[in-house]
Amino acid sequence: TVSAGSITTTNANDLVLFAVSAQTPTSYSGAPTPGTWTSLPGLATQTITQAEWYRVVSATGVFAPQVTQTGAFWEAALVAFRLAQ
Repeated sequence: TVSAGSITTTNANDLVLFAVSAQTPTSYSGAPTPGTWTSLPGLATQTITQAEWYRVVSATGVFAPQVTQTGAFWEAALVAFRLAQ
């Protein structure tokens, strides 16, 4: 399971991005949990596989997405942006 820890949003309507990368060959099974995430186009080369997801949250809170993957070595990032009002 891949995780980037947790992030606490301070605004309703924040954009939360979660990205993971791992040495190829790697596959990711489904979208991150918990919650509903939308996938973005990934990247696959001879040495790395990368996947990204986002969600717009409607309330402040703590978010800690995770996804299952088949690779061994991985990196992950989690960031939130305040959307314009």
